[in-house]
Amino acid sequence: MTIPPLELDYKPRIPPRADFGIGIVGCGGIVNYAHLPAYKAHGLRVLACYDASADAARKTAADHAIPTVYESLDALLADDAIQIVDIAVPAWHQRAIAERALQSGKHLLCQKPLAESLVDARAIVAAGRRAGRVVAVNQQMRWSPGIAAA
Repeated sequence: MTIPPLELDYKPRIPPRADFGIGIVGCGGIVNYAHLPAYKAHGLRVLACYDASADAARKTAADHAIPTVYESLDALLADDAIQIVDIAVPAWHQRAIAERALQSGKHLLCQKPLAESLVDARAIVAAGRRAGRVVAVNQQMRWSPGIAAA
């Protein structure tokens, strides 16, 4: 039996501009080998990073030419040049960081899973609505033919 290739009617919309300031929260493996190379390939501006491990943040900044390393989450969130925060931390930390970022007026890219519970996921979405900000979840596998077919 041959399975025909799956074509989706929906493709993600590419933003009309790429000059947003991006701040990274969490400087682990996925950020270093996937997110930052992708941002660079598409001409996106990563302005700053923060990690609970200052050494990890400094190494990420040095490896990817990120101009600013913040010593605290609050300092990164206070930076008016940052409009989007890429939160790349374990799910159990995501709600608290997301709510603080939204209260600071930032748009979010959250990594999967959005939260460890439906209650926390709904709270993040509600906080985004209250703040009038976009909360996006990096569900890149959603477009994989095998996942889409399932």
